Amino acid sequence: MLTRNLTKLRNLVLDTVDMSDVELTSFLNLSSSLEHLSLSACELHGEFPSQVFQLPNLKVLDLNGNFILTGYLPKTNWSSSLELLDLSSCDFRGSIPTLFGNLTQIITVDLSGNSLEGQILDVFGSLRKLTSLSFLSCNLSGPLPRSIFNLTKITHLVLSSNHLKGPFPNHVNELQFLEELLLNNNSISGGIPS
Repeated sequence: MLTRNLTKLRNLVLDTVDMSDVELTSFLNLSSSLEHLSLSACELHGEFPSQVFQLPNLKVLDLNGNFILTGYLPKTNWSSSLELLDLSSCDFRGSIPTLFGNLTQIITVDLSGNSLEGQILDVFGSLRKLTSLSFLSCNLSGPLPRSIFNLTKITHLVLSSNHLKGPFPNHVNELQFLEELLLNNNSISGGIPS
């Protein structure tokens, strides 16, 4: 069984390895000392166990490019150490949990191309280290939360191709490090502030 007895394992990188025959329950055996888990484009399928998000020392979780990998973002007990979360081009479902705002060490979040629902909650105010946030094509709706535009270190903010609505944020000029802002294919109204 995958990673059994590897109690001191800190980094597990198996990007592009064909893991289509791996039972996802085998990831429940991952060591609590694990800091870096990267399984991008591994042909994983089925429901990813939410317990992996709760590994106490996890800093990097990269599952991008596993197009038929499903799952839900956990509602409780996220690893407070998480710095990078990349679930892009998977098929995670459900809403963005309110506890997302507790990930105070997070630097990069990419949830692009998932089947999320609901609004982008106004929970980003405490994520002071966040530099890159992408919710491209996530089926999200509702207004743009003000707290996203309080992220003083943000360089890349991608919210394209959702069902977001409301006025263009007039406080976007406060984001002094912003290099990329994508809001296209939404129902954003109004002009760009001077």
